[in-house]
Order: sequence, then structure tokens, then C-alpha cells
Amino acid sequence: MKKWTTLSLSAAMALSLAACSGADKPAENTGGDTAGETQDVTLTVWAPQEDQADDYGNWLGKMEENFAAAHPEYNITWKNEVCQEGDVGDKVVQDPENSADVYLFANDQIGKLKDANAIAELGGKTLDQIKADNSEVVVDSVTQDGAVYGVPFTTNTWFMYYNKSMVSEDEIKSLDDIIAKNKITFPVSNSWYLPAFYYLIDYQAQLMAYHA
Repeated sequence: MKKWTTLSLSAAMALSLAACSGADKPAENTGGDTAGETQDVTLTVWAPQEDQADDYGNWLGKMEENFAAAHPEYNITWKNEVCQEGDVGDKVVQDPENSADVYLFANDQIGKLKDANAIAELGGKTLDQIKADNSEVVVDSVTQDGAVYGVPFTTNTWFMYYNKSMVSEDEIKSLDDIIAKNKITFPVSNSWYLPAFYYLIDYQAQLMAYHA
């Protein structure tokens, strides 16, 4: 029987762990090998290809090493598979019992995971740490109906840069002036940047405040 809870391999998108247990209540993790025994555990992990690639620093592999070192009570065999954060909701709900034990997911997937009973509300020390380590806005991003359902991993933040040889110090204060010069672009093929069209309406006010 699969028990759904949440742990963090690192800190700041959401990371969930589904721990296998035959008991109705998962055993408490004390963070040490108090019984003097090592339990063999196999964990399937879903993460984007770039998080696993050596060319990008193999972030996932390093986090797994750190996690294993912090939990010597487990002899962990990692089974890493590729799955994008935005695809997790659709993939997990097909077969929650046989999906990954650990996965990164975009916070807009929480509703799907909840409806499939494939994710549990966080509480106790885990919730206390999430709130201590993150701002209220970030915690709200993994909160639904007053309950927190993930460990924030990264914010979906991006920045706008400009070339001073094309846009003057005065023009950069006005989004209308930038657009009029036809000197503004967004990678619309990348869905992460589509919110730009909603934020542009507020951008000029932010620029004026910055240059005030």
C-alpha cells in the first residue's frame, strides 16, 4: 500500500515522496539509525532531463547523495526516470499506486493530484520548516483550500533585460516607448513566459517606481 507524504531533497516547484509501507501509519523518521539496522529501499524518481544530465551538473544525483548521507538508516537504490514537472499530474493520475515515489511537479498540478488522492496535506515539523524557509507568497503557491501540498523548490521568476544602445534611460521608464520602438520580445514558444502578457499591464508602474 502506498502512503503519500512529502520530503525535500533540497529546498525552494514542489517535491513529493510516496513512501511504501505495509502499515496504516507511516513510521516516524527519526533521522538516524536508532535500531542499528539498515533498511533496503528502492525509490523511483521523476525529474526533468536537465536535472539529471551531467552537462547541467547532475543536480538530482547530488541531491540523492545528500539525502542518502543524511539518512544512513536506509540503503537506497535510486531509479531515476525523465518526466517534466508540467506532465506529472496527468501521468500520476493514470495509476497513482504505481507512479514515482519522488517527483517534482508544477504547482498547477496540485488540483489533479488531490482529485486522484495521490498527494497528502503536509503538517507537523515539515510544514513548520516550509513556512520558516519561504515567504508567505511562496507558501501560498503550494497551498490549496488552506492546506499545503508541496515543498517549494523554485519560483517561476524571470527578468526583463534591455540593451542600452537600443533603449535610452528615458525610454526604459515607459513600456509604451519600448513597444513603440519595436524593441521588446518574449519567447512565446515557451509557456513559462506566457504570463508576461498579463504582467505587462503593471510593468510601467514598476519601472516608474524603480527610477523614481
